[in-house]
Formats: sequence, structure tokens, C-alpha cells
Amino acid sequence: MTTSKNTHGLELLEPYKAHIKAIAFDIDGTFYKEFGKDTIGLMLPVLFHPRLFRTYIKARSYTRVAEDTRSYKDLAYDYIATELGISIREAEHRVEEGIMKHLDRSFRNIRPFAHVEECLKSLKEQGYRLGALSDFPISHKLETLGLDSFIDVAITAEDTRLKPRPDSFLSLANLMGFAPEEILYVGNSIAKDAWGAHGVSMPSALIWQHAKPPKEELPEDCALFSSYAELLAFFSL
Repeated sequence: MTTSKNTHGLELLEPYKAHIKAIAFDIDGTFYKEFGKDTIGLMLPVLFHPRLFRTYIKARSYTRVAEDTRSYKDLAYDYIATELGISIREAEHRVEEGIMKHLDRSFRNIRPFAHVEECLKSLKEQGYRLGALSDFPISHKLETLGLDSFIDVAITAEDTRLKPRPDSFLSLANLMGFAPEEILYVGNSIAKDAWGAHGVSMPSALIWQHAKPPKEELPEDCALFSSYAELLAFFSL
């Protein structure tokens, strides 16, 4: 197997390989390039509703660390309503109309990374159950990317708590019907995806397409792949 300079830790992931029965994926930044000409439209909420968008991002950050046991949506809309001096119902309406609908329309031009479809097709044929766990609403993203036929379970962390908190990873494992250690989670964020999965004993892999290797510490059960072709090769050995 030929690997790039940014492939890392495959030997660490090898002991987990025999126990993996399912593979789940993050979507945004993992299935497609998060920042590029195809994703310019995703920035429209910043231009049209800057204060709302800033507050929305702050609310998401707050929910990742808040000790409050309420769900993401309860926490986030309460935070937004308080910051903007509006009702929770109005906060929900503004986020839906001012942010979510823009994002949904803009997503129509997004295309997946090379070899994603080939990789998922092969993994399905090998008998792996496939899932998707995203911090953002999934809506029609999988259909737009042409990947919906490969995914058995798809959930948004907004229904529980955002990554890296354990709630969404445990919910994913429950819906997929496997123990966390039997699922490989593939993402693109060290803090949210790798360490979040590690927190529930779920091994992980990152699609790492940056020019340089990460400076942050990686969990011992995390590997880096520079492309889906390399991920596919790892499971084809």
C-alpha cells in the first residue's frame, strides 16, 4: 500500500481492524472540501445576517462545553434568544429562515472528494454497515452528494449534543446496533471527531488533506489518511 507523508498511525489502527463491523462518517469537511469555490454560497448567512450568524456560532460553541443537561436545541435557542433579546420561538424562526435555508440552497453545488463513492461502495460490498453523524442538520446533503444509497443510519448531533460530547456518539452506536469499539468513526477534526470518538472507546480515522501533519496530539486509536483512496486501500488489504 502506497501512502502519503500525511498518512499516520495505520499500525495503531490495525489491532482494531478485526473488530470493526461498522464505519460512520462526519459529513461537512469530511465528504467534501469545506472551504473552496463550491462552498462560497455557504457564507451567505454571514453577509446577510452577521449578528445572527455570530450569535449562532457562539451558541454552538457554548453547548459543546455547557454542563447543563438539556439538549443542544434547548440550550442553543435559549442562548440565542437571550443574546438577541427575543423569544425562543423567534430565535428558532430566525435561525431557520436566516441560516438553515441559505445553507440548504447553497449546498446544491457541493461535490464530494475524489473516491468517496468508490470507497463507500466497496465498504458496503465488504459487509460493513455504514452511518453518518454530523454536527449540522443533514437535510438532503447525502442525496445531493450522491451517497445516500450507501448510508444505513444518518443522524445529526443537534438531536442530542454536539461533538465532542459523548451523547451523539453513543446515540450513533445504539442506532447502528454495535458497541462503540466496533465502529470506526471517520472525520476531519482532531478535537471534535478523533477525541470525541475516543471518549466512548470508538476508534477513529481522519481524512487529513492539509499540507502539513497536525501539531495537536492524536488519540492512540486514531489514524490519518490523506485520501479516500488510502482509506479504501487500508480496508482492502
